[in-house]
Amino acid sequence: MYLACALTRLDTAADAERIDLAGFLIHSVVAQLNCATASDSDDFDAAVIGIKRMLVSYLFAIAAHWGS
Repeated sequence: MYLACALTRLDTAADAERIDLAGFLIHSVVAQLNCATASDSDDFDAAVIGIKRMLVSYLFAIAAHWGS
């Protein structure tokens, strides 16, 4: 019952912002991987490093939000 209530609750502004940011992050990762796989392996390695940096930054931002 609790899960159903949690899924139907209205998102706060912070939740909506976090969801938008996550969607942008997913779109960016897919775009980078598409470009990297179309090129040589050096571009792929650089894309993976960039993706890791974006993901770590996102996770730290979420952790800071939840910690405050």
